[in-house]
Amino acid sequence: MKNGNLPTSKSYQTCLIKSLKNLDEAAAYLDVSLEEKDIVLFALALNHVKEAQIEQGLLNPEPFNQPSNLLSENDLASVIRLLDYLEQLGLQLTISVKQPAHIFESVQS
Repeated sequence: MKNGNLPTSKSYQTCLIKSLKNLDEAAAYLDVSLEEKDIVLFALALNHVKEAQIEQGLLNPEPFNQPSNLLSENDLASVIRLLDYLEQLGLQLTISVKQPAHIFESVQS
């Protein structure tokens, strides 16, 4: 049986990267992956967002040409411990799109 409605892994990757070029989508994607408290998943999500930003020309690819990952396993484990600690305090860490500084300056005036 041919299933023409399901994307192939290559077209899925293309669609994912295309959607992550939208900063709101990228923030939501990272936020959900962070909530899962899975180091591998969060690292993968960061790499997807990085790829989308580089493709869009919003991020200089030069620092990312090294074979090392954006964050080490120890760094990511620290983030997970922080999430657990915040959860115990009844708080949570979220990822959102950074607002330009001039927006805040006009509000404070």
